[in-house]
Amino acid sequence: MTVEGARSRGRQSPLFPSGEWARALRDKLNEPGAAPALAAWCEGPLVLSVLPEPALGLTAGNALWLDLREGRCRLARLVSLGQAEKATLGLWGDYRAWKALLDGELALGPALAMGRLELRGSVALAIRRLEAHNTTRRQFLCR
Repeated sequence: MTVEGARSRGRQSPLFPSGEWARALRDKLNEPGAAPALAAWCEGPLVLSVLPEPALGLTAGNALWLDLREGRCRLARLVSLGQAEKATLGLWGDYRAWKALLDGELALGPALAMGRLELRGSVALAIRRLEAHNTTRRQFLCR
């Protein structure tokens, strides 16, 4: 699944960030075989927040709220940045940083180290989840 909505198996994939993209991510994460990679993310909310970028038409910004429990993605929905602030763990960045991450051009660790994405919440929890993210991205999000 890519940011741009590139063709995949003869059909258009949803655009990031959107409610449709969030639901497609939930479905991918809940596919058979996804549980081992998702297990490290299994307890609680995680938000992926996209900051406002008026030049790209993202005037208010928004976030994808994921509720991850017991190796399943129970909920994936689009929320406001205000709602995203309430999550235990979140990643915040501009659209270009998310595009590079989701297209496989940038890994999460370097994105955080370079300040392209910002971690909000528990650093200890994030460190435990970093390797699971890399595995999940490789297996389920990239082309």
